[in-house]
Amino acid sequence: MFVEITFYSLSKNNLKELNIRYVVILALGIAVITVLLTIFLLQPPRKSIVEELYSVELSRSQIAFTYLGYSSVILRTSNFTIGIDVANMLSEEDIRSVKIDFLVYTHIHGDHFNAATAEKIFEETGCVIAAEHSVYEALLGAIPAEKLIELRGGETREIYLQAGKVTLKPVYGIHPVQIVVFMLEADGLRIFHGGDSGYVSSIKNLGYADVAFLPTGDPSPSASPEDAEKMALDLAPKTIVLIHGSKTQHDTFTGRIGTSLSSSKVIPAETGKVYVETLVS
Repeated sequence: MFVEITFYSLSKNNLKELNIRYVVILALGIAVITVLLTIFLLQPPRKSIVEELYSVELSRSQIAFTYLGYSSVILRTSNFTIGIDVANMLSEEDIRSVKIDFLVYTHIHGDHFNAATAEKIFEETGCVIAAEHSVYEALLGAIPAEKLIELRGGETREIYLQAGKVTLKPVYGIHPVQIVVFMLEADGLRIFHGGDSGYVSSIKNLGYADVAFLPTGDPSPSASPEDAEKMALDLAPKTIVLIHGSKTQHDTFTGRIGTSLSSSKVIPAETGKVYVETLVS
């Protein structure tokens, strides 16, 4: 009997100690959660990529842009907002708040073009869309003819938007499907975009670029650091933005240009970051 009573007493003490420990742990947990919630609630809500991009004030010598992945870029000059190869990389919230004036598509591949997203952006903005032939055909009927422009290599297009004129000079690139790369002129700035094309000598005919978005490779079978280097040497851009490639390929490009383009600034684009560059001194 004595043994049974002692064992019972010890069990009650152990249970009491365990209960105290649980209470302490629970109290500490509640305190930590309370602190974290307080910090979270006191912080201002983070701006979306689109909101952050639109909040930047620009002079005519500046460009702001954000990189969404692959060759997808949204860029702003002082008067225009232009989306390039945006595919399906914008959230529903961003599409509802987007203020794009002009969309450009280099080719039909799914990491560059998504018909549903293009149509949603048009519904929200009424923007003009310029596209390579296959993309143009995919959007026929969904986008009014007066808002849809087919891009053909070697044919310069002057597009009149509400804020003024932009000029597109496309040339055919190298890829498993037909692709255009192009020089865009807006607000006195010359902007080149290489999609995920390999090098073609006709790029040389486009002249210099203030900024060039150059693909260095993955997962493209045609783009490479070597081809991006050739594009850069033809365009002699003030700023080079590396897209559509791995870190290793970006580093290879940077190493290859060495001193040959020492005056060019090189930016390996980070997804979701907003950049502001002054292009004309």
